[in-house]
Amino acid sequence: MSNTLSSAAWNVLSDWLSRQGWSVPVGLVMRLTPFWRPEATSLRCRQMSDIITLFLIRSNVSNLKAKATVQHKPSNVQEFVSSTSSSSSNSSSSSSSSSSKVVVVVVVVVKVIVVVVVVAVAVILVVIATAVAALVVILVSVVVVVAAAAVVVVVVVVGGGGGGGGGGVICTTRLQHHEKLKQTLENINQYVVNRMNSLDFRHDGH
Repeated sequence: MSNTLSSAAWNVLSDWLSRQGWSVPVGLVMRLTPFWRPEATSLRCRQMSDIITLFLIRSNVSNLKAKATVQHKPSNVQEFVSSTSSSSSNSSSSSSSSSSKVVVVVVVVVKVIVVVVVVAVAVILVVIATAVAALVVILVSVVVVVAAAAVVVVVVVVGGGGGGGGGGVICTTRLQHHEKLKQTLENINQYVVNRMNSLDFRHDGH
């Protein structure tokens, strides 16, 4: 047990000294070697070496723990701070991206509504214009039909009255004037012939 503890203590001490950057002279090592070997010392030296070994092991372990704690604390704190800052930046970026997405969606919806309203108004205006044009065409057609019917009625009435009256209707056209003049001449001629016949009959009677 003492040999094991002494060897372990010397190994730990030499390792610790080398990690601290200290150089141990060879003569000091040769002088300390009998002290650390229990077979070359008395019982008191052996007990003292065991106590020193345990003390060195305990102090070395505590120093290593303290160094590990001191070395890891700032990194843990830094990691915590960096993780906190990254999480906060991520949350802020996610909130800003979500708000920008909402704004984009609202803008798109407004544009779609405006386009639909404009198209609906244009369709309504086209329908109204078409209806007005159709109404105008119908009114023009009715006026044309009424005018044509009036012309036909006037022609029929005027033509019928002129044929039955025997020249009683005064016509303004040149053809009707010639027809009236011809009829008048025929009447005069017939009157003259009748008168002459009547005179000849009276003369034969005497």
